[in-house]
Amino acid sequence: MKAQKINIGKQAKKARANYNSWIKKYQGVLATVGIVLVNDDGKILLEKRKNWPFTEYWCIPGGHIDRMEKASMSILRETREETGFIVKDLQFIGYDDEIIPGIKWHRVMLAFTGKAKGGKIKVDAAEVYEAKFFSPGEISRLRMAFNHKNIIKNFLKVGNTSKMLRWNK
Repeated sequence: MKAQKINIGKQAKKARANYNSWIKKYQGVLATVGIVLVNDDGKILLEKRKNWPFTEYWCIPGGHIDRMEKASMSILRETREETGFIVKDLQFIGYDDEIIPGIKWHRVMLAFTGKAKGGKIKVDAAEVYEAKFFSPGEISRLRMAFNHKNIIKNFLKVGNTSKMLRWNK
């Protein structure tokens, strides 16, 4: 059976050209996820990054959302891959614009919170140097990637994670 040739008209060609230019213009804006993962002692899990940008800075676990993946599934996958933990009581808590013009970095990070379940930390050695739980006081003294220190600060201040937030830098 031969493949059917589809004849698209001038309007469709113009629409496709417009779409292609739109994709080119917005291709640098990506969606990521991050989680404020809390253990039974109220400490928050952080990772020391291996990847650029912010190599060797601490950050909350997370990463890029895969194509056709739901954000909630992405953060569960990323947390399990990077730390070995299963997330319980997952809740969306807000978003943050990660815009760093000097390196042409533009991401929108969807932030979640949840409880860490699953035993001991097992880091993904390809992406993470180490991971450990910190108290809020310890976090305030760390060198943190992106805007993660403010995300944690606002999370702790609000307390009610059902409120949707937008954090300014």
